[in-house]
Amino acid sequence: MAERLELIGDVGGTNARFAIAEASGIGFHSVETFPCEAFGTPEAAIESFLKANGLPDPDAICLAAAGPVRQGAAEFTNNPWKLCETNLKAHFGAPLVRVSNDFEAIAHALPHLRAQDVQVLGTEALLSPGNEPFCYAVVGPGTGLGAAALLGHAGAAQVAVSEAGHMGFAPESPLQDSILGALRQRFGRVSAERLVSGPGLENLYGALCELQGFTPEARSGQHCGQRPGSRGPPRHGSRHAFSAPPGAICRGLCPRRGRSPGPVSCRRRGAKIGGSLRHGALPGRL
Repeated sequence: MAERLELIGDVGGTNARFAIAEASGIGFHSVETFPCEAFGTPEAAIESFLKANGLPDPDAICLAAAGPVRQGAAEFTNNPWKLCETNLKAHFGAPLVRVSNDFEAIAHALPHLRAQDVQVLGTEALLSPGNEPFCYAVVGPGTGLGAAALLGHAGAAQVAVSEAGHMGFAPESPLQDSILGALRQRFGRVSAERLVSGPGLENLYGALCELQGFTPEARSGQHCGQRPGSRGPPRHGSRHAFSAPPGAICRGLCPRRGRSPGPVSCRRRGAKIGGSLRHGALPGRL
């Protein structure tokens, strides 16, 4: 009897990544990335993936989407695709289809992470909380800023989904006050993802240059935190300026040690940083 073919994927504002889940347990293989702009629909991108790997239509589909999901349909803010369970079932004939928010999916995965799956920033990894109450935030800058939380009490865990990237940016230093003022002139209301995302890092880079009299170079978000060239971002304080906003958002999403709002005292808290910009583009100590 043939093994059930389970397609998994992560659909963002820029790229869609697909893979095949391991039939024997946790894990996946045959990972491929497709630019969303090259396909009119998610179904067309999935067909391209299946054809490239010589695979039949899947028996099950589980996709994580960069946006809120309501009644099985994703609402993208940075992608024109319409991703919904009904369309996927009709197109591929798969009896099992699930579309969820991407950071909801990451939060569900946290208890299954091994030590080798994470890089620890700070003093302790977010693993094996046991029966202690805990609150772990999942934050990820990419084309936008995603966030969710994994809350635990008495051995049970629950995922709280959010669109926290759209919350207002709250400055914590005189420099951040000035950055907020510069960005407010451009955007009016300044949300967190105006600073902490790929396009946000470009906004932050431009604001720093404006504040200190530099002419900005043309740079993508992935390269804004690198050592500047002759017309690059200001050297003074720029490293901290790039790393501080993500740190502030992580702190805001995790209640302080001790008493948290409600009846549960969170003894363990922390943040897991994901997203396509987690390597290299967010320098310094978060």
